[in-house]
Amino acid sequence: MLGSIVEYMAQRYQDPKLEIRASIVGLISELLEEELIVPCTDLGSVAPVESEVLSREGRTEFQRPVLRKFTDMQELLILDPIHEVDEAGWPNKKYPSSV
Repeated sequence: MLGSIVEYMAQRYQDPKLEIRASIVGLISELLEEELIVPCTDLGSVAPVESEVLSREGRTEFQRPVLRKFTDMQELLILDPIHEVDEAGWPNKKYPSSV
């Protein structure tokens, strides 16, 4: 599957195939690390990627894909009461215990 992606990108962009491959492998590694994708062991029948073969002059410069991770709202999201969950599930309003 990686080979198909690299071939497709190499036909579309003017950069060397090794640079394109390294960038794609880097992005896939980041996505795996962030658990945004999972490896697939059963590809079944994968349709070939068809692309228009561009002449060298028609290709543009490849720009390395970048995963942007925004964590500035993380602390605010944790304040959401949906995170006050116990064994019974949500929603369970927390009441102060009486003395």
